[in-house]
Amino acid sequence: MNELVAGPGSSGGEPSVVGQRLHVVLDAERVVDDLRRYFGIGLPPGAGAFTGGRFEHLAGGGDRRQVADRFTAEDLVAVQTLSVTVPAPVALDLLEGPLGPQLSELLRGIPSDIDLSDADAC
Repeated sequence: MNELVAGPGSSGGEPSVVGQRLHVVLDAERVVDDLRRYFGIGLPPGAGAFTGGRFEHLAGGGDRRQVADRFTAEDLVAVQTLSVTVPAPVALDLLEGPLGPQLSELLRGIPSDIDLSDADAC
């Protein structure tokens, strides 16, 4: 059963503690304003948007046929927009070593034609 709806040992239908907390956060009126600010929608001139709002669209996005299912230097920059640092040895292994092809093989097993919100866990 979905843990957001019913937790372990629940009689069902009752929101779990996590589900209750998410409901409060997602129902808050400021959520829309926060998302607009994060993605830079409707900001006054000169106001800075959060860099993470560009993550999935940087350099045209990682879904493009020529870069799908492989790691590029653009992917490493995109991750940094989320304030995540990939250590240099790992970055080099992704781009030039065996780690990149190994992870590319795993990426090919992930369907790319469905929205994440519609995907069932495997």
